[in-house]
Amino acid sequence: MSHISKIKTQMVDKEMLLLALSDLGYRTEEGRQKLDGLRNQSFDIDIKVVSRFGNDIGLKLTDGVFEIIADWWGVMGTTQEAFTKALTQRYAYRVVTDKLQKQGFALSSEENNNGKIHLVLRRISS
Repeated sequence: MSHISKIKTQMVDKEMLLLALSDLGYRTEEGRQKLDGLRNQSFDIDIKVVSRFGNDIGLKLTDGVFEIIADWWGVMGTTQEAFTKALTQRYAYRVVTDKLQKQGFALSSEENNNGKIHLVLRRISS
């Protein structure tokens, strides 16, 4: 039985999304593709998160934001909740550090405690 879920996110920047997926150890394929589900279901996607075992996970840009599409009953190694939480956190990390670097800050240190990331940044003087 198929259980396709579409989860809307607040992620809008494709480059930051791809970096976040890479940070999490996922291999991706870009470009218009099909994500196949059971019972001959097929969905158009923009990014495929390739699974070594089980079903792949898709990301599709819809109305300016990415949504996560997957048949979670066939996805191995993660759950919908765990994947979404990890990706959302890593995406936010990438967006924040990118914007701060553009504003002249440099990452001094980073600490990860109980799933919370603590960053120490310093302004680079010219």
